[in-house]
Amino acid sequence: MRFVSCHIAGFGRFVNERFDLSKDIVEIKAENGWGKTTLAAFLESMLFGLGESRTKSVQDNARLKYEPFRGGYFGGSLTFLYGGKTYRIERKFGKTPSADTVKLYDKNNMLCYDFGENIERIGELLLGVNRESYRKSAYIPQGEGASEGLPEDTRTRLTALLSADQGVPKGKKGALERLEEAERALRAKRRPAKGKIDEIEERIQALEGQKADCERAALALREERAVTAQTQSRLNVLEEERKGLMQALESRWQGGESTARAEAEQRLAQANATLAALNVEKTEGAGTRRTEKTKKKKGSLFAAISIVAAVLGILLTPSLPDIGSPVLIAGCIGVAISCLVMAFRAGKKNGSGGSEKDFKARLQAAQKELEEAQGAVDKLKIAPSAETEEWKARIAELDSQKHRLVYQTAEEKARIEDLERRAYASADIVAEQGRLTEEKARLERRLEAVRVAKEMLLRARGNMAERYLDPIERSCREYARMLGNEEKGQALRFTAEGRALFDENGSYRAMEYYSVGTKELFGFCIRLALAEAMFSLSEPPVLVLDDPFVNFDDQTTALAKRLVKGLAKKYQVVYFTCKEERRIMKFL
Repeated sequence: MRFVSCHIAGFGRFVNERFDLSKDIVEIKAENGWGKTTLAAFLESMLFGLGESRTKSVQDNARLKYEPFRGGYFGGSLTFLYGGKTYRIERKFGKTPSADTVKLYDKNNMLCYDFGENIERIGELLLGVNRESYRKSAYIPQGEGASEGLPEDTRTRLTALLSADQGVPKGKKGALERLEEAERALRAKRRPAKGKIDEIEERIQALEGQKADCERAALALREERAVTAQTQSRLNVLEEERKGLMQALESRWQGGESTARAEAEQRLAQANATLAALNVEKTEGAGTRRTEKTKKKKGSLFAAISIVAAVLGILLTPSLPDIGSPVLIAGCIGVAISCLVMAFRAGKKNGSGGSEKDFKARLQAAQKELEEAQGAVDKLKIAPSAETEEWKARIAELDSQKHRLVYQTAEEKARIEDLERRAYASADIVAEQGRLTEEKARLERRLEAVRVAKEMLLRARGNMAERYLDPIERSCREYARMLGNEEKGQALRFTAEGRALFDENGSYRAMEYYSVGTKELFGFCIRLALAEAMFSLSEPPVLVLDDPFVNFDDQTTALAKRLVKGLAKKYQVVYFTCKEERRIMKFL
């Protein structure tokens, strides 16, 4: 692995800074406060992120410590070579790890998934170690060169997980068996067995089906609401028609038909009154009608006398003398006129009073009018108009249709409520999918760690001391010799737990009993030995040295610079210093 360049968009004091990291030894000599440690921390953060810390102490919380001084974009990118390919990783940091974003690009600036989807763990995927082991091997921060031995994670890998199962008591599970069991619990190798990840994937797939059902329900909901709107519109139309018919009926009974009934009843009352008057007249007017009859007879008699007198006058006139003839004629004429006048008066009186025949005719007419008026009233009471009956029949039909539509609306409302319940469940399903996806990612990280441990364990089936601790111990002694401390290096020993001790004439002493210079010298040697033992030389890590020789004397510093020159043949080295005398490139 080699660094090519980096771009710091915002990290601590750096804003929009670019650095060329393509040389075998990248040396940065700068005064205190320039940002050497910040740049080294940036390179580490590009590989491993910033992690999580809830402390408010700036020294112990990298997010607080390296948040851009002026605000703005927090993060940047690192371009590197791995496996003969060029990659660029970009990270943007938030207040918490969940707010971080990370993307990996290839040389064509296309999103890349060569290392899977968990690229937030790109450092572990590339180097095979976590942050702690990286900081105790390939990365030596300033003031942290001292070491008491192997870091906890490395001891776990090299001592516990990488140990063979030889000597395991019968009935007890060895490390490899436990790892395989843990792997099967997470991801089953054969069906129908299921691991936790398999179950989560099935649940996520089932949720996808439910989510699709929610989408179908949402579509059906829109269609059902449209149908309900049409049904409601039909109900409104029916209600309007029914309302109009009811108003017409009310108007008919209050107007035309009630008037016709009133007129018929008035006609019936008048007919009854007329008939009653005639009955009274029938009782009280009998004598009057007899007198009138006598008068009528008298009138007829007077008329006959007048006619006789006229005829006599005409017949006697020729036989009378001249003087007598006029007198006789005048007398006959007078008698005739008198009789005519009396006959006329008798006939007039008889006409005004009416005869018995006329009275009967009037009585019959009154009885007929009464029957007709009664029939008209009965017809209005019993048989209303045909149009009114049609209106009533239409109203009954509308009520029946309305009842069916109301029932249909209730069914549609029930369907809408069911569709709403299914459609609105989408939010819960998405939330559940998110939770399961996060849980799956967590379990996949755990599975990856188990598989890495299993792989390392399988590679370490031999004797652990021979395969790891002995090579590390020999490498430490060799590096100590190269730094001019061969005698102390020969006394170095590692316990089975990876703790560094010194053999002082058969008495073992821990490293904390020695000076800072000695501790940093052997801590430096241990880190180099770990890098040599833990990382593949086909893809060696980049050694990041943040002024590790601060507590070395002049002779040891000179030897250390010569050692770095030799290391540059196997590793790329990024070296920071603030002293001219500790520069490597000047020495070279």
